[in-house]
Parts: sequence; C-alpha cells; structure tokens
Amino acid sequence: MNLTSLPVQSRQSAYVFLVLSSMLAVLIITGNSLVIAAYRKNTRLQTRTNVFIVSLAVSDLLVGGISVPIWTYLTFVNYEQDLDGFFEFFINFDRFSALASIFHLTAISLERYMAISRPFDHGMLSFRFYKYMVITAWITAGAMTILSVFSKLFAFTAVSTVIVFTFGFLLQAVLMLTVYVRIFRTARALIDRTPNTRTEESIRNRVREERKVALTVSVVTILFLLAWLPFFVMSMLGQFCMHCFPEGDAQNTLVTFAKWMHYTNSGVNPLVYAFRDKEMRCSFMKLIRIRGSEQGGLRRSHFAVEFMSR
Repeated sequence: MNLTSLPVQSRQSAYVFLVLSSMLAVLIITGNSLVIAAYRKNTRLQTRTNVFIVSLAVSDLLVGGISVPIWTYLTFVNYEQDLDGFFEFFINFDRFSALASIFHLTAISLERYMAISRPFDHGMLSFRFYKYMVITAWITAGAMTILSVFSKLFAFTAVSTVIVFTFGFLLQAVLMLTVYVRIFRTARALIDRTPNTRTEESIRNRVREERKVALTVSVVTILFLLAWLPFFVMSMLGQFCMHCFPEGDAQNTLVTFAKWMHYTNSGVNPLVYAFRDKEMRCSFMKLIRIRGSEQGGLRRSHFAVEFMSR
C-alpha cells in the first residue's frame, strides 16, 4: 500500500502506527537481548531458574524480530496480492510463540513451588532436568500449533480452537494462579514457624529470597495473562460467535488492541526483571555502559584518524 495515496488523516494515523510498531519491535529486541546477554556474561545469573527466563526471552525475541514486523507489513499490504500462505504462517507463528511463553511460565511456577515447599528435593535437580523441561515447553507449543494447522486441513477447526484455548491457556492460567497462591502461603508459614536463631535466620532469608523471585515471576505471569486474554477470547468468539463482533472500523480496532496487548507484553518482561532483580539490573547497566564506551571509543578513534590525516 502506498501511504501517500491515503487521505491526510489516514496517512497520519498510518505513520503513527508505523513509528509505534517500529519502536515496539526495537524495545522487544533490545530488552530481551539484554536478558540473554546478561545471563551469558554474569555467572551469578546462571541459575537453574534463569534457564527458563532466558528461554522465555528467546520466545519474546522471536516476537519482536518476526511477529511484529510481519504484523506491521500485513496491516498495510495490498490484500489483492496472493498472501494467504504468508498470512497463515504469521497466524501459526503467533500461536506458537504464545503457547511457548505460556508453557515456560507454567514450568517456572511449578519450579518455584517446589523450591519453597520441597527445598531438599529441589536442590537435587540438575541443569539437565531444567533443559529437558525447556525443550518440553517448546515441543508442546509446536505440537499444539501443528494440531491447529492440521485442523484446517481436515475441517475440525472448532475442536482445535477449544483444545488450544482450554489446554494452552485456561488450564495453564488456573494452574499458575493456584500455584502462586500456595507459594506465598507456604513461604509465609515457613517464616512464621522458623525461630529467630542464627541458623534458622539463614533459612528465613532464603525463604524470603525465594518468595521475592516467585513474586517477580508472578508479576510477569499476571501481566502475560492480562495481555493474552483478549487474544484468546477473540479467537473463541471468532470461531463460535462471529456476529458478536462489531463491524467495520470497530472490529479493526478490537483486533489491533488485542495485538498491541500481547506484543507489548514481550517488551515488558525484561523491564520487570530489571526492576525486581538487582543483579539483573546491574548487569543491564554494565552492558549498556560497555556498549556505550565501545561506541564512544570508536568515534574517538575515527576522529583521531581523520585529524591525523589532515
């Protein structure tokens, strides 16, 4: 679509949308790249729990690097072109990234609950176990996405939509919320029951630290659920109650709102980590400082070469 051919008001809205979409993509890519880089550079961040967080950052990075640009393109493309296959790829990739994030967050919630309620068993878990859980999250998301693809080929789309909504979102949401309620109750009970001796004080501090990590991840989880709820609700309505949607611009506004909600979530997660985790926040600042220093050094070197050559 040629933006210059649009009316002035529509053209201005289109330019605003393009600018905001580009900023969102940059925010998602930058924030999640910092999470991955911080994990690789800082050995203190290379914990078993952070294996899940880094894998989650990878899924968010795919959103910023692939989903958002494709969505922006499809919003303005000339739909007379033959883009059915490209559009289907986008829909399935969106579904895959959403399910991958949900299954990662479910795994994190279960791991946090085990850390609080069964600390000795939790301490025996190996990095290999965590890697298997991460692989399982990706494979499960891929399997459910493939189910959705085949549902269109064999005309059982309605069944597939219900399965994805129920097992990929609803049950996961109930499980995560239930687990976090139990985490905070268990942590509170452990702190209240532990005497104020020096040995027990270290246990109390550890429980507080575990609860802090659980609170950080629970904030990420709640934000995720709120961000993706409109998408899944609209998917169900689109399958079983299409007349429930308003027509015309109002329908486009609802769809755009749902997309903005879940895409923004991919950029919010790194900000939550930085705000809640001091070690992650310090690593972010060091990485930004180092990058800035390197660029400043390159500029100074370039200026020196030009000065000496004159």
